[in-house]
Amino acid sequence: MADSTAPASAPAPAPPTDEVANLHLDEVTGERVSKSELKKRQKQRQREAEKAAKAAAAPKATSSKPKNSSGEEEKDLNPNQYYEIRSRHINELLKNPETNPYPHKFQVTYDDSKFHEEFGHLKSGETAEDKEIRIAGRIYNKRASGSKLIFYDIRTSADTVSIGTQLQVVCQAQLVREGSPAFEKQHENIRRGDVIGIIGYAGRTNPKNRLAEGKEGELSIFATEIVLLSPCLHMLPSVRFPFADPEQRARMRYLDMLWNDRTRQVLWQRSRMVKYIRDCE
Repeated sequence: MADSTAPASAPAPAPPTDEVANLHLDEVTGERVSKSELKKRQKQRQREAEKAAKAAAAPKATSSKPKNSSGEEEKDLNPNQYYEIRSRHINELLKNPETNPYPHKFQVTYDDSKFHEEFGHLKSGETAEDKEIRIAGRIYNKRASGSKLIFYDIRTSADTVSIGTQLQVVCQAQLVREGSPAFEKQHENIRRGDVIGIIGYAGRTNPKNRLAEGKEGELSIFATEIVLLSPCLHMLPSVRFPFADPEQRARMRYLDMLWNDRTRQVLWQRSRMVKYIRDCE
């Protein structure tokens, strides 16, 4: 005889509101995380505070080496530590109207896709100071040579013409124009991944090692002023190692499109095809 007893029904899943209620506020980052994740972060911060206290109590070694403004001291941090430190720093900047990291407006007046075509004729050491260039782009690499010379490798945003242009920006203390903030003030808060506005002129560098090999210097923008437009809170991959792992590329599409030209090209070409089809209808 068949058992007529009905199977017990499975318990109903908890509504989303219950899941949100179980999350706890991380007062440092402003995120809502699980209780275990919050405890993990608190223990990590406690260990960092103890380490910093020991370092402060230890006698400081004197060094004649100038302070590195390229942010290389942050390469030893893990992504979570970098995010917390960067978020805390940006929040401090927001408290002062003079250091607002999100300015209201920056006027871009130059088409960067024509840069190499227009100024490619310049020889090593030559500049075109008669034409002011105002562009914006994201920093992929930052290199400092002393405290008065900084190089940025940037990429401009994609538009209907191209997927963006890779450019080198040369920043020298003696090039800062009158009325602009001091050189140190312009660059002290800039890190890799930030979107910056550049005001300057075109020119070609004059490196001795390249000239000795019979090569021309790199076509660059010599900046007279740098403006931080939007800081990046997260750590970017190292420029020395390509972002090529298939699993990471699938999970982090935003980084894939930032670092791989092929992915950007496919997405850009697809948008043009869709636009063409819509226009033909």
